[in-house]
Amino acid sequence: MPQQARSTTLLELAFALQPGPVSIDQLLEWKLCAPSELWTFVEERLARGTLIRASAPASFVWNDPTRSDEVLASAEDADWAAVLVDPAVTAAALQTARQATAARNIDRARPIYRALLLPSSSRHLPGGEAGCIQLVLESNRWFFHSLPQWGGTEVLARALAAAESTGNVAVQPALVATLGYCHLRAGDAAGAGACFQRAQLAAASLGNPGVLKEVAILVAHCRMLEGRLADAIAAFEESLGDVEQDPPFDPALPKDDIGPDYAFFSQALVYALTGRIGRALDLVHRLRLRAKRTDRPIVESLGRIILASLYCELRDRERTREALEPDLEAWTHNPDPVVAWLTSLPVAWLLQADGRTREAREVLVRAVEARARSQFSYSFGSVFLELLEELDAREGSALAGVTLQGEIDSLLAGVNIHTQGIAHHYAARLLIRTGGDPELIAENFASGAQRLGDAGALVELSRLAEAARSWSERTGRPDVARWQAEERRARQSLPADWSSGDAQRPKPGVPLAALIAELGRLRTLDREETVWRVLAARLCEGLSAERCAIVESGPQGRVLAARGGGDSWLASLRSMLQGRPDRGVEFLEPASDDGRQAGQLLLLPFSPEYAAHGWVCLENRLTRPALGRSDTTLASALAVQIGVIVENIALWRELVSARQRLEQENRYYRDQPEATPVAGELVAHSAPMREVLALIERVAPSDATVLIQGETGVGKELVARELHRCSLRRDGPLITVHIASLSAGLVASALFGHERGAFTGAASQSKGRFELADGGTLFLDEIGELGPEEQVRLLRVLQEGTFERLGGARTLRSDFRLVAATNRDLKAEVDAGRFRQDLYYRLNVFPIRVPPLRERPEEIALLALFFMERYSRRVGKKFEGIGEADVRRLQAYPWPGNVRELEHLVERAVLLSDGPRLKIPPMDRATIPSAATPAAARTEWVTAEEAERRYLREVLEHTCGRLTGKAGATQILGLKPSTLHWRIDQLGLRGFLTQARARRAR
Repeated sequence: MPQQARSTTLLELAFALQPGPVSIDQLLEWKLCAPSELWTFVEERLARGTLIRASAPASFVWNDPTRSDEVLASAEDADWAAVLVDPAVTAAALQTARQATAARNIDRARPIYRALLLPSSSRHLPGGEAGCIQLVLESNRWFFHSLPQWGGTEVLARALAAAESTGNVAVQPALVATLGYCHLRAGDAAGAGACFQRAQLAAASLGNPGVLKEVAILVAHCRMLEGRLADAIAAFEESLGDVEQDPPFDPALPKDDIGPDYAFFSQALVYALTGRIGRALDLVHRLRLRAKRTDRPIVESLGRIILASLYCELRDRERTREALEPDLEAWTHNPDPVVAWLTSLPVAWLLQADGRTREAREVLVRAVEARARSQFSYSFGSVFLELLEELDAREGSALAGVTLQGEIDSLLAGVNIHTQGIAHHYAARLLIRTGGDPELIAENFASGAQRLGDAGALVELSRLAEAARSWSERTGRPDVARWQAEERRARQSLPADWSSGDAQRPKPGVPLAALIAELGRLRTLDREETVWRVLAARLCEGLSAERCAIVESGPQGRVLAARGGGDSWLASLRSMLQGRPDRGVEFLEPASDDGRQAGQLLLLPFSPEYAAHGWVCLENRLTRPALGRSDTTLASALAVQIGVIVENIALWRELVSARQRLEQENRYYRDQPEATPVAGELVAHSAPMREVLALIERVAPSDATVLIQGETGVGKELVARELHRCSLRRDGPLITVHIASLSAGLVASALFGHERGAFTGAASQSKGRFELADGGTLFLDEIGELGPEEQVRLLRVLQEGTFERLGGARTLRSDFRLVAATNRDLKAEVDAGRFRQDLYYRLNVFPIRVPPLRERPEEIALLALFFMERYSRRVGKKFEGIGEADVRRLQAYPWPGNVRELEHLVERAVLLSDGPRLKIPPMDRATIPSAATPAAARTEWVTAEEAERRYLREVLEHTCGRLTGKAGATQILGLKPSTLHWRIDQLGLRGFLTQARARRAR
């Protein structure tokens, strides 16, 4: 290309990228061409009238604004690469793209977003790597279906690398899920599945419910585009949790932003295609009501489009017309090509049904053009093929460049099993009309039925079965009975008013029996599934209800699970059921939320013996319910069966929970150091210790939190054990957590547990100490060692009684009694800002101070005899007692290490003594003389290495083997942990370190 022509192309593109007037100064700064070429370009365009002067000095704009769109659409990658090299140009282009999407001018925005995602352009984005991530997220929002054509795999890989390098973990799950979609569009189902699994694990590791829901919706959307509609519904239901809430609404979003609502409208269409018509209508109805309340007309219009598409796929002419009128054909001229494509189909279908074939053809021509612009070929159902079939049958041809056979071949070559099934159906119909091979016709019907069955597309399956049955009857084929059974099964799963007449309405007893059999298998669900959620979904589906809620009786009226209705509906149900007596099955009129009083609210009470009592509430306002007042006997039988099912589920889950808990507790106790018997360990003959026992006796029967304070080694854990033994929870577990023995990164996992994949090395789910202590006592030793983050988490558990495992989104509860212990002055820690004041007051409900051994010398001899008996039995020795002189020495010693030091001394004496009396070894701790001791008074001289060994032993003894953290050996010695470990090995103290840690655990 000549230089002048090249410069002209770049200058036109630069003009097109500007949201407003372009100044000569800007163009000169961008250095797209020589100044002389720039002036020549401007003068020629002014002379032709394609450019006009703007109000700003030396600024110009296009005379025809559509010229910008033409330039943007015709620009090649090399042109974009040459223009988008200056950050200022790139920033201006990004601004133009965002303004175009806000104005719903998708045709203008699309080429700019595509160009900005090119590797040559994205590195010049404002904000660097963060700007690149933001651009990909925006493109994902507006052009999700176009990303594969834009090199989506490479684009997303760059964004993922940027997110990883900047530590932005919050966006990674969504990016990986979108990468799975690109693999899916490329036909790589295995790669897509791996991405979806990775995205779900990454979202679970964050523990953020919002990210989990975002990924679940993305996965559901991709399952929908695979045509696996039943799997898409399962993913959508998983994203809702136990109790479905109203779709989120952000008032800060622009009123014309349909992004957050589009996923829910897609969900409604999938509900409809799988036969859940009531759920689809309820969801669209709620979204439209909210759009009216928040003054968002574009979202309300989108609701009308989805309703029209839904009713069109059900072939309901009047309701389709009601959704689209009065501006019937105006919908087909929507500036958003995806909206124009989707809306043109029901409009064309209505026109064709009214006999206005020419107009229907014109609308279809516009529809095909919009589909090409949108790069979104999915039409959800079969109406497009039906229209092509009718045009082909009447006129001998469909549309220019679009034929029925071509569409069938295209769908069969795709990855969407739902549309593959539809294509097989219409391939069979085309063969019937053209006199094709009967065996090929039968093969197409069979293949279509298999794919539609795998997809869960009951509406299309019933149509295919009806057509196959009719053809088999006409031709006398032997498979008539098969297609009759297939048609009957499909129609039994559809709502009662799906067909126009009552003749095809299934008898309530038939689906009811199947429903009861299905519900009876719920007790075998995997333990990770929420049974209440699945129960509500199955009841809603099996009884063709639009809304379903399982509400527990009692003053709180807790909602165990819900599908449909939203927050206001659940609030009205709870208000109505509060204090309501069990009157048997009731058929009521539902409360209105839009001024229309119609429909039915069915209350099914359940009263199991060993589980919560309550009601199943089933509501239909827009569709006919499966059970009416004439079916009271059947409804009563169902209520009884639900009570049995709820009781079986409760008993089964209790057994599973008990088994899992026993396994966890056994694992926990196996992991703990050897523990000594509980009863009889607390020696308390002195007045201070009798006071401690009195406090234990007073507080043990309650569930009050106890804070045990005392110096290291005084026996705080024994006091905790005695508290548990004397409490009403004595039959439950006593779970002990030594905070200081856990590294900072493992405290949260130990307390709260974690899900599989929550962090590196989390290969399986693990319950935390909070869960293990359910029904018993949780003892947190050295509570003062908790870091700030763990303090906040513990405070939340104490305040709300709930917590989540790391990497999990499910809220858990545990009924435990908390006992904490510390050797620090927590009040001083609070004053110093190292411990939260609110947590301190939560812990300090009932303080117990354990006195040091020096304050109770009368117990020293008894304790020494107690330890003598324990350790002599272990080593197989027998001693008559301790000499009087040794007892006096013991009582005269200050015992800075308290009872633990006495225990260790007696253990050493047992090993060294031969009997008949226990001989106490020397107790002077000045084996290493202090600096104040005169050299002449020293009786022993040792090498520097031996002095270091003895000093290090003394430090390890003092810290009970704790190396890091506050008051740990590294802090005392001023050494790095690696250096300390090296010296421990060099001095042969690794075994002593293990013993010190074991003694601390005891």
